[in-house]
Amino acid sequence: MGNNLREEIESFLRDLTCEYYKYGSGQKEHLDLAPIYKKYAHIFEIDTINAIPPEERKLRGFLINSYLNNATKKILESIAKKKSEKRFYLNEQEITFSQLQVLIQNLHNREDRKKLHELKIEFVKELEPLYREYLKGVYSEVVKFSYGKYFEFMERIQNIDFSHYRDAFYFFLKETERIYTHNMNKYLLLKMNISLNSATLYDTPYFFRAREFDNKFKAKYLKDFLTEFLLNLGIDIEKQKNVHLDLEVRPTKSPRAFCAPCEVPNNVYLCVLPQGGYRDYETTLHEMGHTQHFAHTSCTLRIEDRTMGDMGLSEVYAFLFQYLLTDPVFVEYYFDIYGEDLDHFIKHIMLARLFLGRRYVGKFLYEYDLHKTENIEKSEDMYREHLTKALFIKIPKELALFDLDMGFYSANYLRAWFAEAMLSEFLRTKFGKKWFINKKAGNLLKELWFEGKRWQIEEMLDKVTGRPFDMAPLIESFKGILRT
Repeated sequence: MGNNLREEIESFLRDLTCEYYKYGSGQKEHLDLAPIYKKYAHIFEIDTINAIPPEERKLRGFLINSYLNNATKKILESIAKKKSEKRFYLNEQEITFSQLQVLIQNLHNREDRKKLHELKIEFVKELEPLYREYLKGVYSEVVKFSYGKYFEFMERIQNIDFSHYRDAFYFFLKETERIYTHNMNKYLLLKMNISLNSATLYDTPYFFRAREFDNKFKAKYLKDFLTEFLLNLGIDIEKQKNVHLDLEVRPTKSPRAFCAPCEVPNNVYLCVLPQGGYRDYETTLHEMGHTQHFAHTSCTLRIEDRTMGDMGLSEVYAFLFQYLLTDPVFVEYYFDIYGEDLDHFIKHIMLARLFLGRRYVGKFLYEYDLHKTENIEKSEDMYREHLTKALFIKIPKELALFDLDMGFYSANYLRAWFAEAMLSEFLRTKFGKKWFINKKAGNLLKELWFEGKRWQIEEMLDKVTGRPFDMAPLIESFKGILRT
């Protein structure tokens, strides 16, 4: 396989990622995938893929996934078109689909939140036939290659034993169940006068919004904070010509913050829709972790080692920045929160972190069962069963396919989630409690980022910490902060 194919793959990735960025950032009304896939159709034809030797795991996996996306692109475009064109109405106010979730977390009136949630569910039900068609298409196309069904393809191409992590994640649910249910019930009653078992998915975003801290996390200071934070690590974002911050508010901009590495490392976008409060800082820190990883990746690495490796590795660096907000030393230093207020804030963030982790465990267990059986008809029952057991709140089954992230993203997300706790513990030990203002710590991170995606998460941990993957540090931190 020659360099010409790799160069064409890089051009394809650039065009595709930039298209997703323009659509996700609200600068384009429609997602136009067909022209891009048509232009590069020859690079993910079956004969081209089969000519790549099995040892080129990353490249084969990427091209097969691209083949699957090409086969289902019309469905993906239809879903994106319906989302961008959909309008909802509440009290005569017109709301885009992107704005709906932002409103749910900011509306004080529970009945209004419920109305918006029900409108969302009705729209998701309209999309369900398209999601079913998409999933059936993926399942039927992937068997054309030598990996078997989708589940086996994902295990082999990602080099991950999902069954091993399935057992580990069940253990995590068991170990954290008591502190989770106790604290969620306690604070839901205290803040909203509702119990955990009566809470719903339109209550939790509002609950975790934590408006009482808004005066410490103002959107107008977000960029200044980022500049100072990075500069203290030895990174001058004002001089990073390859990094582009998109903090603009647009009606159809995705409420889900994202990083778009259009060309690694030369052209990386960070896209955030400010929604108010600490969440703006949390999500922006997360995406900045991705952004700096891609922006510092060596341009001499092969395209597969820059962009196609372990999907969870970049998440480790994203979580590393994001969860600095659970570090009282960091919060005191940058946001002037002290005493009881600091204790309250850290507990709130850690409870939100635990909620998110348990939610992703539920998602993973659901995805594991769905992809293992490929029983789409049972997807709603699987989804509600696993998410209910993980979160102990009312879960609408209609969200099953809408909430599905392909590629076992949930597994990679969780592996990174636990790995971050190990990496941050190492940085505190090596550079002190204020490692985040130590340029030597910044230099270490730059060295890791320089390697792109060459390593699996477990390899990175072994090289840096000298320890194998371990869930204990994070579990113990939850137990220490959220004592029952």
